[in-house]
Amino acid sequence: MDLSADNWVLVRAAQRGDASAYALLYDRFATRVQRFARSRVRDRHLAEDVTSETFARALRAINSLEYRGRDAGAWFLTIARNIIFDYTKSGSVRHEVTVDELPDASGHETPEELVILGIARAELIRCLRLLPDDQRTCLVLRFFCDLSVSETARILDREPGAARSLQYRAIHRLGELIGGSANEQRRAQPAPSGGEKGS
Repeated sequence: MDLSADNWVLVRAAQRGDASAYALLYDRFATRVQRFARSRVRDRHLAEDVTSETFARALRAINSLEYRGRDAGAWFLTIARNIIFDYTKSGSVRHEVTVDELPDASGHETPEELVILGIARAELIRCLRLLPDDQRTCLVLRFFCDLSVSETARILDREPGAARSLQYRAIHRLGELIGGSANEQRRAQPAPSGGEKGS
């Protein structure tokens, strides 16, 4: 049985009142929901609150969830997205991706490589913040939450083709921003001197 089908078995059990099935759903999706929330809000505690509220709302609405050929995890992320949207409307949250949410280094880097990796992460975060909200959300869902195009489309309330187009535009724009930033940094560096004498 694949994991997606197993998730639906757990959903059906939770709908029948099986608390341990819901606990397993929480175990499977809480990290993904929190990672998504952290990518959208700056405050770690608020991201934890969003995660808790997501699963509280999901529990209250579990009987409304129906199989539609998609993984149940997308449903939890949709709830989280709506909670964040509600916070945003109230003006109590800023959309930001944090450096903590980027994948960790492999552990085999030299100190110099770790410094460069840290600078690259910070630059990626800075450029992600410059993207329009829908593009940033699309990239976070696809590459930080590891969702498929169809799952991302569902959360964004778009058709899969529209989500692919949005992803393409987001990647293209992110590349422009990163490339423009690199060009600015090169222009800001002093020109190399003519070389050292006596070498």
